[in-house]
Amino acid sequence: MTLEEKNKSIENYIRSISSKVNTQYGKILIDEKMINIALSIFLNSKEDLETEIIPKINEMIKQIINKHLDYQRKLEEIAKIDSTLNYGQFLKFNQFNK
Repeated sequence: MTLEEKNKSIENYIRSISSKVNTQYGKILIDEKMINIALSIFLNSKEDLETEIIPKINEMIKQIINKHLDYQRKLEEIAKIDSTLNYGQFLKFNQFNK
């Protein structure tokens, strides 16, 4: 495989997996800026495509997904705390208005 073919494979893989992730999560987790960063890291690499580059790309994708899932969990925790506080405030308000 020539370097040009390898670079095209890298770009196609990064764009394809990014699109799949964005579709799966229903939002843009991997934007064009992130794609360009990944391309700058992996294009023209001397590493083997199958055994080195693709696993590294997959690891980057996993990290992005994990950060997103952690963020979602934190938002859910905040929402629970907020609803608990609001309910507590509601109870206090009702006690004063009796």
